[in-house]
Amino acid sequence: LGVPYADRARFRGWTQDVADVRDRARSERGLAALFDYGLYLVGRKRADPDDDVISALFATDGVDDDEIARLAMSLLFAGHESTVVYIGFGAATLLANDEWPVLLGNPGLILDAVEEILRIENTGGAGIPRYARADTRIGDVTVRAGELVLLDIGAANHDPTVFTEPDRFDVTLHGAPHLAF
Repeated sequence: LGVPYADRARFRGWTQDVADVRDRARSERGLAALFDYGLYLVGRKRADPDDDVISALFATDGVDDDEIARLAMSLLFAGHESTVVYIGFGAATLLANDEWPVLLGNPGLILDAVEEILRIENTGGAGIPRYARADTRIGDVTVRAGELVLLDIGAANHDPTVFTEPDRFDVTLHGAPHLAF
């Protein structure tokens, strides 16, 4: 991505702020700080391009610096938070479901196990936070402009029309589709 490793403590704090859906002001401050940092990185990379995602985005027609900063910080946030969380979830899930011995006996299943961990553990959590820009009707509910809406993509990972046993963890399930990200 092109983010200096030395800045990890700064962006970790901002990502924690962004993820705090209980405190809208804190979340918005974190988003603003990440975006400002993204603009800083874009400026730095424009002056001195390197072999990284941000520098590569400069070659994309129709993508301005603001969009590059938004894309880069979205990738940073999503990649950092998901990695931190899913390593722990993965270990706990393997142990709690007695699948660790299966994986030890057949290390060739590691890629399928990773995909299955992402599928089974992605229950949507607190959801993907978004704030309504206008009054919107969703089913029988009216969401007012400015209100928080949490999008639960995890439900698709447990869809009985897609999975025979949607809540069963199985590291031998090859190529299970999921919407973890």
